[in-house]
Amino acid sequence: MGGALSARFDLEAPSFPPLLSGRIVAPGLDPFDAAVEAARAGEDSGAVFWTAEPDLLRVAVVLAPDVPRAPSLGMHFVTAVGLNDALGALGPEKTGMMHLWPDGVMVNGALAGHVRTLLAPCAADEVPDWLATGVALSLRFPRGLAPGAAPRFTALSEEGCGDLTAAQIIESWSRHFLTWLHRWETDGPRPVFDAWLNRAAGRSEDAAFEIAGAALQGRLLGLAEDGSATLRAGDAARVFPLDAALAQPTPWPPAEFAQAGMSRWEGAR
Repeated sequence: MGGALSARFDLEAPSFPPLLSGRIVAPGLDPFDAAVEAARAGEDSGAVFWTAEPDLLRVAVVLAPDVPRAPSLGMHFVTAVGLNDALGALGPEKTGMMHLWPDGVMVNGALAGHVRTLLAPCAADEVPDWLATGVALSLRFPRGLAPGAAPRFTALSEEGCGDLTAAQIIESWSRHFLTWLHRWETDGPRPVFDAWLNRAAGRSEDAAFEIAGAALQGRLLGLAEDGSATLRAGDAARVFPLDAALAQPTPWPPAEFAQAGMSRWEGAR
């Protein structure tokens, strides 16, 4: 990698714990897409794909499930609670991350990123050949974004975490991810689900959910063993399967950034 690239982007490389190994992805490419492509090509479990961008953290890991499709989806929540613990360990005391089913990452009440998970195609009772799961998180708003142009969204720099680097967060997330993965393997999904629910939006008051592109205002009543959510809107309660919801992930960065004329590369130092 040349000096010009190093001058333009922070290429501080994260350190990974045993069982995980890093793979840097070229600027402009999505590490999640790179992880999926590598998984399809037979990449070993534990490969972590990441990139260095000025305003956006993106990281994804390849796994080799050993349980059928439905329980394998539990890795989606392992990824989320790992990120929650990472930000809790690194950020200011008052920084509050919450989960918005199915894939939203909220910081102090506004969306700051998403969690994404994809499994190899297979029947519900079959073991997927591979699984990719990861995070996209806004470190800073793109340069030039007008105040109030994207009121539903935030970035870590807006919430007192502007000194955190992508490498710090990725390192911390990878350690906490492995801790929760071990917990899931030894104690089953319930402790992971409970940890997720303890920081879930919409438990005590209505929240604005977006599921497969459709907006829903309601209350989160709970999670089933396969990660499906029961949501109540008005007097009606509905069950939303996790698998179907994850098939249409929430875009990140959000469309509002693009509509404001922003590129994720603007703001590079």
